[in-house]
Amino acid sequence: MTTIEGKTGNPIYRVWMKGKASLLKLADIIYENVNSHNFHVYKRVYMTQHADQPYDVDDSRDIPRWKFKDGKLVHTNNTRISFRTNISQSILESLKQIAEEKNTHVNYLLEDGLKKLLTHEKIVVCKELRPKDRIQYKTTYDQDLLIKVKAFAKKNHLFINDVIEYSVRFIDD
Repeated sequence: MTTIEGKTGNPIYRVWMKGKASLLKLADIIYENVNSHNFHVYKRVYMTQHADQPYDVDDSRDIPRWKFKDGKLVHTNNTRISFRTNISQSILESLKQIAEEKNTHVNYLLEDGLKKLLTHEKIVVCKELRPKDRIQYKTTYDQDLLIKVKAFAKKNHLFINDVIEYSVRFIDD
């Protein structure tokens, strides 16, 4: 274990683990006095997946990442992929507020808008009016949707970030 000082002067502890046995020991320490409501379930599942008795809970998310089958943890095929682009900071800030109000995530709002946008044949974006406040935005998208968005952008001679920003007008408030 090493200790470094954070920006605020508080200590940051770094623990290095090697091998499954060490990871299981760490999981025993971390989850010794927890109840089912004060930890991230998926982290506990992944940490204990190689134990004789892994933490057993079904993944109840809309897109589950694992399932227990015949007593074994089986990872599902996740169709989400990471994607990074530059998007208007002001658009992102407004989407963050909407996402917080709706108890969802920005990328799910964007996906909703993109799906509706893709029902249109063509869009026109005035390239001179592109936002000047673009910042890097990295998130995950449904893989099939992202492939369709890339093709749509290419067909309309646009960049993907243009299509993503345009799709915001199709998000339900």
